[in-house]
Amino acid sequence: MNRIGFNFVSYIMLLYQSGLIALGRIPNPLSTEVDLDIEETKSILDLLEMLKEKTAGNLDDEEIRTLDMVSETLRNGYIEELSKAATENKDRSSNEIDEGDEFEVH
Repeated sequence: MNRIGFNFVSYIMLLYQSGLIALGRIPNPLSTEVDLDIEETKSILDLLEMLKEKTAGNLDDEEIRTLDMVSETLRNGYIEELSKAATENKDRSSNEIDEGDEFEVH
């Protein structure tokens, strides 16, 4: 029941575009804004993982390669953004400690 021009690979590519928008890699076509939405990115990654599990054994080689490539690319971007956030938070926390501040270590 494939409609002409739309198939599983097309659907995966739509999810990929949504993931790139959520990662702030491309502008949102509706607002033209570039914003990072890490929670949306995680939701898209979870959806891709579910699709991978539910379609196991039913995909052709092109569909498998596309799903793997999209998942890996978005996962790497997600990890990169989490690392950036962790580094920024670490830098911010260490800058908030002034010389002479007293604190206890437990």
